[in-house]
Amino acid sequence: MLELGCARGGNLIPMAVAAPGAQFVGVDLSGRQIDDARAVATKLNLSNIDLRHASILDVDASYGAFDYIICHGVYAWVPREVQDKILSIYAEHLTTDGVGHVSYNTYPGWHFRGMVREMLVYHSLGYTDPPTRIAAARAMLGFLARSAGQESPYGRIINAELDLLAKLPDYYLFHEHLEPDNRPLYFYEFAERVAAVELQYLGDADPPTMGHFNFPEDVQQVLHKLSNNVV
Repeated sequence: MLELGCARGGNLIPMAVAAPGAQFVGVDLSGRQIDDARAVATKLNLSNIDLRHASILDVDASYGAFDYIICHGVYAWVPREVQDKILSIYAEHLTTDGVGHVSYNTYPGWHFRGMVREMLVYHSLGYTDPPTRIAAARAMLGFLARSAGQESPYGRIINAELDLLAKLPDYYLFHEHLEPDNRPLYFYEFAERVAAVELQYLGDADPPTMGHFNFPEDVQQVLHKLSNNVV
């Protein structure tokens, strides 16, 4: 298994422990996080994991082929050049029956969350260091919560989002809402990009979300007809 953007090994290290006969390779641009991951792997005496401080753009033929490639929490948060490289890695490094996992922010749901992100980014424009930007963003969240009210549909929706963000740690707020790149996609756009590198969409990570059975019967019928008309 290869993980692009493995951070501190939160995905790979537990799998390396659980599957000692498999080989795991992780790549991350952050040298500090790779050092942390290596320290944990060394403490656990793991010999089946290779953690590399490198850019995704540096992945080349020398990495070889993998049965699984994962890229979680990266694709939507990098420039288009890196997005294209990620999919080319899947196309060039997956074995014939290999499976890849890519997570990304999706429209239309992310339109509303994106509105909150844009307000936080604008409010923190004058600050450069992360702690000050985070503090400014949280101050803006507090202002929005006080100003939106609870009576209107808008107020109820935005307060639900603000309540969620208030409970999340600073690193999530910074990397999700204050990073310069956050590029959500419609599913059809991602499917087109996958097809362009001769890969095929297999399914969602949460299979029940792909079904029609959670909707009323008349809605299921319409969705069934639409799905049969998709080429």
